[in-house]
Amino acid sequence: MRLRNAQGKGVPLPIGTVCLAIGLFTSCITVRASEPNSTKDAPHSERDSVVTQPVYLFMLTNELIRSDLALSAEQRDWIRELQEEYLRTLVSAGSATDSDSVSKKEGKQLDGAAAAAARSQAFEQRIKRVLSSSQLVRLEQLWLRARGFWVVFEPSVRTSLGIRESQLDAARRIIDSCRAECQTQVARVRRGEMSVKEAQLHVDKRMQQARKKVFDCLDDKQRDELQRLLGTPPTFDPGKLRFRLSRVTRQ
Repeated sequence: MRLRNAQGKGVPLPIGTVCLAIGLFTSCITVRASEPNSTKDAPHSERDSVVTQPVYLFMLTNELIRSDLALSAEQRDWIRELQEEYLRTLVSAGSATDSDSVSKKEGKQLDGAAAAAARSQAFEQRIKRVLSSSQLVRLEQLWLRARGFWVVFEPSVRTSLGIRESQLDAARRIIDSCRAECQTQVARVRRGEMSVKEAQLHVDKRMQQARKKVFDCLDDKQRDELQRLLGTPPTFDPGKLRFRLSRVTRQ
């Protein structure tokens, strides 16, 4: 998934979603774009690893999320300014990287990931200052909902629910099976054995089944606590939203 910056250039979006490409369409699966090749590494959350994009800032580009949070006109203006400022920092960072090329003779290397992580954290903190405490709680709930079945691997969720390693192992097996089956549908589309629409319906159904099976790995008390953390269901599915950051012209 890519964004458009102020110059219209594509900007990679390693946010909490990754897409399975099937021909010319994508089926959005609520996992991070930096999803590991194997679910062995699934317990590592974006919040624990190097986060190179401000998740909340991207989430707030979506009108459904902005409406759910009941943002005021003033908050919308502040967030829009932060989004535009973030795009400018990306452009500046890209220019600096191009001009300050790595000198192999001196053995210097540019730590782009570390710089991006620091930039991301700074903007996340500024976003938090714009929102009220209740809005921050709600945004976190929507983020957790967008994680789909991966939510059980979030460190905060694991701690709050007291999820055991044996439960995570069971969840990994379910997810691996789901991913393998989805890839089978991709192959069938490529071979012309089924249409993109048919594959889309199958993948969506399989994802829903996998989510239920993963949550069934939890006991009743854990499921109740998870529902508390997820909050009231919104009128939309956060896991299927697209987040686009672009220059916005004020009306």
